[in-house]
This record gives sequence, structure tokens and C-alpha cells, in this order.
Amino acid sequence: MTDEYVAPVQSLSGMRQWALILVAIGALAFALFVGTPVIGALMALVSPPMPPLPPTSSQITQQIDTYGYERWVFEANSFPDSVLAFYAESGADCEVAPFTDARTTQLRSEFTEASVLQGYCTGERTFDRFEMRWAALVSSSTGDTRTRLDVVRRIDWFSSSP
Repeated sequence: MTDEYVAPVQSLSGMRQWALILVAIGALAFALFVGTPVIGALMALVSPPMPPLPPTSSQITQQIDTYGYERWVFEANSFPDSVLAFYAESGADCEVAPFTDARTTQLRSEFTEASVLQGYCTGERTFDRFEMRWAALVSSSTGDTRTRLDVVRRIDWFSSSP
């Protein structure tokens, strides 16, 4: 018997396993590259952000007119001045009462159940590739420490933001 040395030959199945691993790594890298921007957009569609709300507010009602156009009524356990200051600090553009007769009529037509009008704040926010515009009407009853907030959110799903 002769003892011949036979060099180990890598089997074809071993090469297939390495090729499969490399393809899987490439597919994972491609999915991360393509999927990262898509995940943000999907999360925005499923759960769009809320407009800014004072920390002492609690939701009373919600009305969804169409997807992307929603209305809420909140009650805040603060004076109207504190709520308006919160919105001003949040970067909102606020109008403070007294309003002109035409403006009061316009606000009353949109917010029919509001009590004594104190202020109207608006703002915008870009999230992922969408834009949200919101408005909050601040009203209260005379002498009451609770403030009513009528909040409207409109989302532009076809925004041209990057």
C-alpha cells in the first residue's frame, strides 16, 4: 500500500454556502439602504404627529373629517394667557383677542362651540416628507381657570419636502 497524500478539495456545497452568505449580506445591505427612508414615511402614515399641546391638557372629543384633517377639543387646567404663552414659545403665530368683527365671525363659523375667544394660534411642522399645518383656538368662560382648546390638524400628504 502506498500512502499518497491527497490534497483536500473544497466541496461544491461549501462554495454554495459561502455564496449564499454573501448574497444574504448583500440583500440585507440593500434592504437597509432602500428601507430606511421608507420606514419613516410608513410610520408617518400610520401615526402622524400631534400638534403641540400644553402639558395640562386632556382630550374631550375627536372628529376625523378625512384622513389628514382632524379636529379635537381639549381642556387645559391653565389660564388662557398661560396657554397662549405656551404656543408662542412653541413657535406658533398667535393672534390675541380682541379680534375684528369679521375675524370673530370667521372663527365662530369654524369653531361653533367655543366660548369667549381669547386667541388663535397657527403653526407648521415638517415630518419625514410630509407637512402638517395646525391651528388652535383658545377660549374660556369668564373667571374660569380651565381653557378650552379647539385644535385642527391638516396634513399635506403630497408635500414636495425632501
